[in-house]
Parts: sequence; structure tokens; C-alpha cells
Amino acid sequence: VKEEQIRKHFQPFGSITDLQLKYTKDGIFRRFAFVGFINDEEAQRAIDKLNKSYIGTSKIIVEQCFALNDSNRPRPWSKYSEQIPEPIKISEATNKPKTKSKGSSQLVDAILGDLKYDEKFKEFVKNVDS
Repeated sequence: VKEEQIRKHFQPFGSITDLQLKYTKDGIFRRFAFVGFINDEEAQRAIDKLNKSYIGTSKIIVEQCFALNDSNRPRPWSKYSEQIPEPIKISEATNKPKTKSKGSSQLVDAILGDLKYDEKFKEFVKNVDS
């Protein structure tokens, strides 16, 4: 899609003040553009008439642009957009004491050997843990 095609497609709805096609640092077209109109009424008319229309064989979506710091701005989906980190969720599972896994239990059994059956050793471990 060329700038000329986009300008021709949007021109019937009002006076275009600016038009920006967006490219990657490598010069690859990111498949979106910004079209500016003189007033909000012309922009809204273009949105109403051109949203989900086609330029050639490419279906386009026409939406209002939001400021970068606007809380109503939808989340970007492009692989080129900066990812917003997800909030960290602390679940109850992280607060529970961890149980021994099967592998660590086998390791303990291998190390202790016959001591795990010794009553004096069990009493010793009990006193150390408390």
C-alpha cells in the first residue's frame, strides 16, 4: 500500500492534514498508518464509512487514534510493539510450605540408610526441628 492510495481512499471524507505510514527500522511497512483530518466530524465520517472496507485486496480497520498516555487506549497486538508486563499475581500456593518431592525423599533415604529407623536418631531430629 502506498501513501497515494491511502490519500485517494480517505480524501472524499474531508481535508487530510497529515498522513504517516509506519515502517520498521529495517524499512518494512508495518501495515498501518495515521491519517489526520481538519476536524473531528470529518474524521468520524471517515471512520464510519471506511472501517472494514478495502484498499485493493487489503481489508482495513479505521479507528480513532489515542494519545500514548491515554488509559482508554487499547492494548497493542503487533509483534513490533513494546510488551507491557503482566502484573505479578501472588497466589495462595506461593504462601504454602513446600512439600518434599519424591526425588528429595529418595535422596534422604539414601543418605540416612538405617538411621531413619533408629529411635534415638528420630528423637534427636525431633529436638533439632523444634
